[in-house]
Amino acid sequence: MMWGYGSGGEFTWWMALVDVLIGALVIAGIIAIVVFMARMGSHPYGEDARRILEERFARGEIDQEEFQRRSATLSSQTGQHARPEARPEA
Repeated sequence: MMWGYGSGGEFTWWMALVDVLIGALVIAGIIAIVVFMARMGSHPYGEDARRILEERFARGEIDQEEFQRRSATLSSQTGQHARPEARPEA
């Protein structure tokens, strides 16, 4: 037997390339997961809901009483302090 010689035992350049590519994919995957998790953590739950609520109030779709009630509900669910209510003087 010829250990390490011939077509069965050679470590060729394409094997090294495959190893490098697999390593790069693993590292890229870890970085993607970390970035995704960081972005998810930067947006507290309810931020989008509060923005939508403020937009609906500004458009006149809901009145001040409804806005305050829903705003208080969002604040209690997210553990945030109530933000000052927007009061359009129409």
